[in-house]
Amino acid sequence: MFVVAVFAAQMAPWEALLVPMFIIARDSDLLDSLAMLSGVYFMVTLPFTIVTLRGFLDAVPIEVEEAALVDGATRFTAFRRVIFPLLAPGLMATSLFGFITAWNEFSFVNVLIIKDQDKRTLPVWLSTFRDVYGTDWGATMAAATLFALPVLVVFLFLQRRVGAGMAAGAVKG
Repeated sequence: MFVVAVFAAQMAPWEALLVPMFIIARDSDLLDSLAMLSGVYFMVTLPFTIVTLRGFLDAVPIEVEEAALVDGATRFTAFRRVIFPLLAPGLMATSLFGFITAWNEFSFVNVLIIKDQDKRTLPVWLSTFRDVYGTDWGATMAAATLFALPVLVVFLFLQRRVGAGMAAGAVKG
């Protein structure tokens, strides 16, 4: 039943959540706060991460943990040394998706944080590259390139870890 509720939450489009989130933020005096924005990012990415990690957890056979327990490991040691290395690629992929989703998000910041320029994220800042004659495309493209570099670095760092953790902790035999 819980998984059905998570799937239902994931089916709602983000745009349908803008007005209710604005009303909640306004009524709770969190309209111009990073705490509200962080909570919104958490709520938006949580259904996807639950569904994705559930698939990775189901893919790990119970026999792997049982073999570690038979060999004398405690439950915590079996999780830390056997199960966790098998789950690491899924955790890395899911965390990468959550990071990229929060990094690229535009509409919630534009609606929930209106006044303070210092609290706006890079996509909203990038949309302000206009002058009297229109959009300053040279500056916009340069800023967009710099904007993409941290995501590229995080992806390249995590990509190595995902490949390295695929077979770590597997039972030989």
